[in-house]
Amino acid sequence: MIKHIIFDADDTLFDFQKAEGNAKSRINEVLKTHALDLDTFWNRFNRVAPALFRQFADGFITIDEYRFHRFADVLEANHGKICELTSELNRIYIQEITHKIELFADAIPMFKVLGAKEIEAVILTNGPSDSQRAKFKNRGLSRFIQSIYIGEEMGFFKPNREAFEYVLRDLGAANSEVLMVGDSIEDDIHGAERAGIKAILIDRRNRYSAYTGTRIAFLSQLIELPSVGAISESRPSFETEFFLQNSVSKTQQ
Repeated sequence: MIKHIIFDADDTLFDFQKAEGNAKSRINEVLKTHALDLDTFWNRFNRVAPALFRQFADGFITIDEYRFHRFADVLEANHGKICELTSELNRIYIQEITHKIELFADAIPMFKVLGAKEIEAVILTNGPSDSQRAKFKNRGLSRFIQSIYIGEEMGFFKPNREAFEYVLRDLGAANSEVLMVGDSIEDDIHGAERAGIKAILIDRRNRYSAYTGTRIAFLSQLIELPSVGAISESRPSFETEFFLQNSVSKTQQ
């Protein structure tokens, strides 16, 4: 019986892709004023930033160093005023992905369904602590989420097995009582499975059509999955209707 569901944050609950797209659009306007080639800039950024984040997760650099170098290292060969421009680009980027990011419309209705069933929802995320805490506070998730586990605070990042085992210990739960829901096959699915936790891939943009495990496109589909057990035992048709009604009303706000 599932008693706890662990949710990833970005691109599972929060529309990170949309927020980052908005950030890149604003940054592009700044880059144009400095006569920088946009394709060259973002191609290099997409190589540099993930490698730097892994260094941060592994404890080799600080969060401030990660944030500085993800832009500074891209600009290094192209621009003289690196510090000034890096600061401006970081300000725009953080504003969009932290303070303006939106929850997907199905997140709050899902939390309401889980709350009615007394299934505890928690979050496990690799994102930087300050950014993630601000994001959760801005969207009022404390009403629905009992615990938030952040890699920087735990000292363990997904997909390391230790991150999931940390959550299990804190919840006082057996792995058979816990379900993981996330959008990353490596970080969320494989990481959870290494800890003996059943995992469901949420693929909102249909990027993993060849994935052979359990895959959903919307959180509402959790309700109907037989493998989830406790979520689908009681009145699924009513819950689905409740979920969809709440999703529509949220979208229209």
